[in-house]
Amino acid sequence: MVCGSWVKGILGVPELTDQLIKEECLTKFTIIPSLKSKNVVQVACGQYHTMCLLKNRTVYQWGEICEKIIEKPEVVKALKKKKTLRIGCGCNYSAVVTKKGGVYTWGMNGFDDRKYIGMLG
Repeated sequence: MVCGSWVKGILGVPELTDQLIKEECLTKFTIIPSLKSKNVVQVACGQYHTMCLLKNRTVYQWGEICEKIIEKPEVVKALKKKKTLRIGCGCNYSAVVTKKGGVYTWGMNGFDDRKYIGMLG
């Protein structure tokens, strides 16, 4: 369930966009339709993006990811064959830890011209 600001697709419910344009934020909790039947075990939020981890270790992300707006939760394809244990979000970046001890990061790097670091997908 989500509520709050709808800016940059962070809620993951594009079906509500017309309604939300009239308001600053969603004030009542709403189920994300595409995750309704999924078994979510962890959620992490950045400034304008969100990730969730399912019981089957699949990672979904939505919101603003590397300057691209993803309005509905989508699978992080580069992690499909990894067994993700934990997820985390910073302001403009994401990180995961896998069962084998791997650490994967992706997102924006505001300190140099390359802009993106460790991009997975």
